[in-house]
Amino acid sequence: MKPLPHRLRQQVRKLHQRKYRQAWQQALIEGAKLIEEALQSRMSIEFVVVDTAKAESFATLLQQCRAAGIPVYSVREDGLQPLCTTQHPQGICAVVQQRRLPVQLQKPFLLIDQISDPGNLGTILRTADWFGIPNLIVRRGSVDPWNPKVVRGSMGAIFRLALEEAEDVVAAFRQRLPDAPVFALMVEDQAEPLPSVTVPPQWALIVGSEAQGIDPEMAANADRWIRIPGQNEQADSLNAAVAVGIALYAFTVAPKTSVYSASEQ
Repeated sequence: MKPLPHRLRQQVRKLHQRKYRQAWQQALIEGAKLIEEALQSRMSIEFVVVDTAKAESFATLLQQCRAAGIPVYSVREDGLQPLCTTQHPQGICAVVQQRRLPVQLQKPFLLIDQISDPGNLGTILRTADWFGIPNLIVRRGSVDPWNPKVVRGSMGAIFRLALEEAEDVVAAFRQRLPDAPVFALMVEDQAEPLPSVTVPPQWALIVGSEAQGIDPEMAANADRWIRIPGQNEQADSLNAAVAVGIALYAFTVAPKTSVYSASEQ
């Protein structure tokens, strides 16, 4: 393995910053699991960097990378520490090209508004992938979806999702599916309780942060407000990622009879 050149070392470190990730359309991924997911998802991997002291433990993965024509570089022991964003790097990282997958109009959309915590967004992406929601629109000003912490939290789900950013996520959705309903996940008492909600085959769910909620203008433009009933009045709110998981389960898995289907029969 060749030592990591200085110019590539600088490139990796600059990818810690959003402006360079956006300018170069690249991202830093850390750990063997994410690199394996990137290979399986056929992401364009620019190069891989491995700690020489740990290279033997990644022998199979490195062989797969070389077989795919991906350059592999080495750094001396502890040389990954300044390159990675984790406190204790696993010993391997890579630079990938960000990918824009086409949306699947026959599938639902998840709209993300003002989520600033990278762990939350990463978990939301992973949850959307689990429930088969391939389309996500993230409001500009939220945390960068390609932030290394978001990518780690997604566990590779980000490689499989059609993800884009927009100033107005509701408007961006309606440009594609003007007749499909938008459900806003709210905490207001006047919102419909989730167990009573029925959904058509195509829909969008918009969720905001625990601190700020959904932008009032976007919430007003939603077709229906929904809420997750709780059992403890003293509890303030649900974690955003947990709320998304509950809502997506109810929308996609929990058995229900759609009023849309019933009206068509």
